[in-house]
Amino acid sequence: MSIWANRSKAAPIAPRLRTTPAPKLEDSLTKLGTYVNLVADGDQATIDQSGFPSYVTGHPQSTGGVTFIPQNVRWEKGIGSGSITLRWKGDGTHSNYEVHTCTGDPTVAANWTYKGSFSGGKAELNGYTVGGTVCDRVRKIGTGGQVGDWSDPAQTMVT
Repeated sequence: MSIWANRSKAAPIAPRLRTTPAPKLEDSLTKLGTYVNLVADGDQATIDQSGFPSYVTGHPQSTGGVTFIPQNVRWEKGIGSGSITLRWKGDGTHSNYEVHTCTGDPTVAANWTYKGSFSGGKAELNGYTVGGTVCDRVRKIGTGGQVGDWSDPAQTMVT
């Protein structure tokens, strides 16, 4: 029996993809992107190796209708030495938020570093020098990749 004999019984892949509702597919891709980013812990090289195409080192500002700005951005002590937990109040949906940190002068745009995209109003970050100062900012990422304005920055000393 040929390996191709049962091929006609299987449903073709393309028609199944065409019938998948776009919002369901977008939601699945968002969840996959969040998982990839959590595993990579903000490491751009790991994200690049994953082959997941939607993560870049920052999303360009757009006027795509994202009007929500994260509120109550604050730092909390992390789990271990050199780690910190960033928290913020989101818009109440399962949206993703882009996080940037700065260990230098926060008024210099080049000093801000992309740390990843997170959901749930929380980002666990590590690898900081104890006693150093860290600033952060957060912005909402829309379903089409458009982004909102940055939150007010928050600052903490790493313990």
